[in-house]
Amino acid sequence: MSVETPQRKTTHVSLGRVLVVAVALLLLAGVYWMFIALRRAYRTHTVCGQNVEYIQMALAMYTSEWGSFPDPDHWVDQLRAQNPRSTDVRTFKCPEDPSGARSSYGMNRYLAGIDPEDILNEDHLVSVYETQHPGNNPSGGPKDVASPPRHYSSEESGGYWLYKGNNYGYACGMLFGGAVDLPRRPTFEAELRSESP
Repeated sequence: MSVETPQRKTTHVSLGRVLVVAVALLLLAGVYWMFIALRRAYRTHTVCGQNVEYIQMALAMYTSEWGSFPDPDHWVDQLRAQNPRSTDVRTFKCPEDPSGARSSYGMNRYLAGIDPEDILNEDHLVSVYETQHPGNNPSGGPKDVASPPRHYSSEESGGYWLYKGNNYGYACGMLFGGAVDLPRRPTFEAELRSESP
């Protein structure tokens, strides 16, 4: 009587299977990395927009108390002196600004001393913007807007839904981000009510 010995099944992992698994893992890692990058870009754009919004509120409180916009050479100091809680040091720093300057945002220099009640074009008049010349109390006009824009996403990264451009605060108190689809064309020169005799 012959006894059959059971044969072992040997499984071979082919090189093809290893490559398929490796490619799948690389694709998953790429999608994960893209998601993290998009999330970070969205977060920094949102934080920057909130900063501009807080600065807008501080400007509104300042103008309601003093009757005019602050001195553009000392505007950060004046806003912080009036309301230190709402204008924390971090409020004036855009997360995408690599400089060590105190403020990443500039004030529209053309608003110096103007009473907000006298402005006619407040719905598209820029009061605060992201500046390309960060400093202690940056101010200026359209030539000082950050270029290239601080907030952007590439089409390759799937970031078509993100704003592309800078954040702007308008004299009417509204905030808009991006330079592609701004609902209002930004301007830096105020149209004032004429004084009647």
